[in-house]
Amino acid sequence: MIKTIEQIKHEIGNLLDNYHENIKSAYEKSGFSIKVDIKIGLERLGQDNTITPTIEFYPLPKTKSEKYTVKVNEKQLSIAGM
Repeated sequence: MIKTIEQIKHEIGNLLDNYHENIKSAYEKSGFSIKVDIKIGLERLGQDNTITPTIEFYPLPKTKSEKYTVKVNEKQLSIAGM
């Protein structure tokens, strides 16, 4: 589960990086008050854990990220430092 947790952290970072400008713009347009929700769907699919991250922020217009799924195979070996 260690690789999955690390991948979840990475995916949350990606969401924040990818939507940074949109969040900033919504925050400024709203009078400096918005709500940001990040959700992580986690499922087992065969040998893989699947991670489905989404981000939503509002007030109106409500913005939601596109849905995508990342697979993590906990049994794969990783090579660090390359």
